[in-house]
Amino acid sequence: MAEGEARVQAAVDGLDYDFRQFTIPHFIAHIQTLRQRDIILTGVSFDRGLHGFWVQADTADYVFFNRRTHEIHQVHHILHELGHIVLEHRLRDLAAFLPPELVTQLRVVIAHDLQGHCRQWDPHDTLEEREAEWFVRCLQREILLTGRLSALTHPDTS
Repeated sequence: MAEGEARVQAAVDGLDYDFRQFTIPHFIAHIQTLRQRDIILTGVSFDRGLHGFWVQADTADYVFFNRRTHEIHQVHHILHELGHIVLEHRLRDLAAFLPPELVTQLRVVIAHDLQGHCRQWDPHDTLEEREAEWFVRCLQREILLTGRLSALTHPDTS
């Protein structure tokens, strides 16, 4: 196993989730229960270079994904950001990665101090990005093994 893979598999196992019931809303509800924090999922039309990001605010976690991408990619990006949350990755200053006009809007609506993760750079450039990708792969494997492929290819993200 590569560096971090065992940690990711342990985190997925530790979720104690029944993948036979997998849908995006059901999985998010499960994580919310475990963490005792709301997760608010929002589709936004980003430029093509921005896939998604997570903002950790005082009272909730916000996961944004690019509406302009195919539904399958949207699910992948949502699960990737959830991986950062579940794996408790170190927060980054999102103002350094997001477009300035988006930063301004988010500071007004969510939090002045924008801390989280941004899926804009190469998903393999840091250990945390690789771990978030392994998290997605572990989930995809469980979802496929339990016959829930349609939840990945025709997601209900409302």
